[in-house]
Amino acid sequence: MAIETPVARIEQQLRVDERLPVDVVHAERWWYPEGTEDPDDPYGIRRTSVNMCTSNAPGEVDPILGTWLMRGLPCRLVSQRAE
Repeated sequence: MAIETPVARIEQQLRVDERLPVDVVHAERWWYPEGTEDPDDPYGIRRTSVNMCTSNAPGEVDPILGTWLMRGLPCRLVSQRAE
């Protein structure tokens, strides 16, 4: 599946867990750096790491905490299945 936010789109495997509400996605925060053939993304970080879906723009820092939003990101799931 692809996980899309306004910032980025990544790919991760989908596993349904009935303990989570149906409108919640728990994305893995780590990628598995086996390596890819892509010279622009040799370890697949840009393709698979959920950190790519967050923004680090200076104007989006929480004024109270002084950090960026890392949880509760709006997203959607898109099937990667070949049609």
